[in-house]
Amino acid sequence: MAGSAILGSVILAMIEGVGLVTTRWMGAMMDPTQPPVRFH
Repeated sequence: MAGSAILGSVILAMIEGVGLVTTRWMGAMMDPTQPPVRFH
């Protein structure tokens, strides 16, 4: 039972980490203070 609790908490931590990284990445892409990025 303790093993499944640890596994569940690890999975939850991974999901939270991915959400945090995605939020920061999207926020950096939508940052109006930065000059527009041009793709060549």
